Amino acid sequence: MQFYRVLVVVCYFSINVEAVLDRNCTHFTAEGKYATNAVNCDNIYSDDACTMIYGSSVVVGTTVERPLLCFMLNGERSEEMKRISTSTCPKTCGYCCQTEPFDCNNSPFPRINCALVTSRMCKDPQWREVLTEDCPNVCGFCLEGGCFDKAVDCTTDISICMNVGMQDFVKEYCRKTCGFCRPTATTTPDPDFRGTSPNCVDHNTKYDRSVSSPANL
Repeated sequence: MQFYRVLVVVCYFSINVEAVLDRNCTHFTAEGKYATNAVNCDNIYSDDACTMIYGSSVVVGTTVERPLLCFMLNGERSEEMKRISTSTCPKTCGYCCQTEPFDCNNSPFPRINCALVTSRMCKDPQWREVLTEDCPNVCGFCLEGGCFDKAVDCTTDISICMNVGMQDFVKEYCRKTCGFCRPTATTTPDPDFRGTSPNCVDHNTKYDRSVSSPANL
């Protein structure tokens, strides 16, 4: 009799902890509740389109299974289905933490509690530098690489980069978009280097730092 009681308890516990089959972007608890970073990004497709394709969106703090089409095919787990849903409807499927802008580690010694960062703070130019350096996976700044725009709308109209009257502004707030990033390391100047910083993505040539690195001399 005691054996059957133990078996019932084990089965009951197993059913509950498996409420969420795919534990990505969930808390490390028995329940596996969805964490904030499951939905802190935007869908690539429109929200309406994602709802039509996958159904109801993941809800933070719940253990309701994400739409099975997000990660399963013919009743089995499918990495290809997960790849497709993550690249198209990551918010609906609760895979924001798996996307490249959010898939990195925060600073081990942040100047601010990353758990308290809000989406409004992520868009605030005054918080941009601190959050890019300390809490990149909260705001989706993992790909910034130390070079970033303090203003969030710089790419909306890149003609401001060439506007003479806007130079002071773009050099301060649109460094990445307009190519005004500063080098992050002290190196011997390269006469053939026409870019701005190895961390910028808009320059025409890449600076090979191995040429002037002390370790390679």
